[in-house]
Amino acid sequence: SEAAPRAATTPPAPGEEQSGLFAHLDSEVVSNFSGGLQSGSGLNAVATAGYNLDGASLGLPGSQFTLSAMALHTAQVREKYVGSITNPSGLEGEFDRGVLDNLWWQQAWLSRDDFSLSTRLGLYALEDLFLTSESAAQLANSAFGMDPTLSESFAVSTFPKNGSGLTVEVGNAAEMENASIGLRYGLIQGEVAEQSKPFDSGALHIAELDLRPSEGTLLKIGGWTHHVSGEAGLNGAYLSAEQRLLAEESSSLNGFIRTSFVDFSEPAGDSPRVKSFSAIGLNYAAPFAARPKDVFTLAYGYLGLESTAEFKGDESFVEISYIFNLARGIYLQPDLQYIQNPGGLYDNAWVGILRLHIE
Repeated sequence: SEAAPRAATTPPAPGEEQSGLFAHLDSEVVSNFSGGLQSGSGLNAVATAGYNLDGASLGLPGSQFTLSAMALHTAQVREKYVGSITNPSGLEGEFDRGVLDNLWWQQAWLSRDDFSLSTRLGLYALEDLFLTSESAAQLANSAFGMDPTLSESFAVSTFPKNGSGLTVEVGNAAEMENASIGLRYGLIQGEVAEQSKPFDSGALHIAELDLRPSEGTLLKIGGWTHHVSGEAGLNGAYLSAEQRLLAEESSSLNGFIRTSFVDFSEPAGDSPRVKSFSAIGLNYAAPFAARPKDVFTLAYGYLGLESTAEFKGDESFVEISYIFNLARGIYLQPDLQYIQNPGGLYDNAWVGILRLHIE
């Protein structure tokens, strides 16, 4: 089936748009129908524009340069109405602003049938290379993008502000996505408070092993450590698995599971904090033969929380989503989520999203 749409927060991957301008726009209405803090709605919008340059045109074969900027408008629906720890919308920033989104150079140093070596240097989101589950990419809840054991523990390099880093990839095939065994290591900005001072506040070290034991199967095992000067360090690990369950000429059904945890050096405080995350879901691409770009996704997520004070219980959520391809480059996505114990403190909430994506 044809590729599902990417959110405006995600630049084109290397090889998708080798050279030229690209632009994405997502606008959405997010509504908390009941529960949480109070009922209410708001409008979010994210626009990204940038340029990809194939280095071959500069005499640098195997290289790609990407530059992009992002503008955001946020209604702060989670903060005002829902009260959840993860955001029902992964497009909602903290406040209205414009930011430098991507500025990186990726270079394939070796590309043989049995071995590849590549690097990426610059400003980019951590989940562009690590912690990704392609089968969960079309879900709206932020937990299915950047893992909440990282995003809720420190200011990690992710939407809405990316940080600087260096990632090295090696695999036993000419391209990483075809390797049966691949390894990534990243040295990433520890706290993305200021993009102009990448390592003034520590660093994140992360390593990930990718295994493809058979066609349609992908396992990812990763670990990370985060250190900031003058503070106790954090350590964590994660596991994700994706499996193609059904493949036909025009459609595919894929399942995914994810689990992760973080080990805190300091005891918990009064506010609930995330200590673990688990998720399971299904992604059905092109469920109808006549609609090759439609995508149906159903998923469940669970946040294990801890606190010294009493709280209602761990936060969990169910999300169901369908993406309609209206025309070339135009998609409409209705999304419904049921969030149990938002923030570990509030009544169960029903949240609806209607998102328009243009690329």
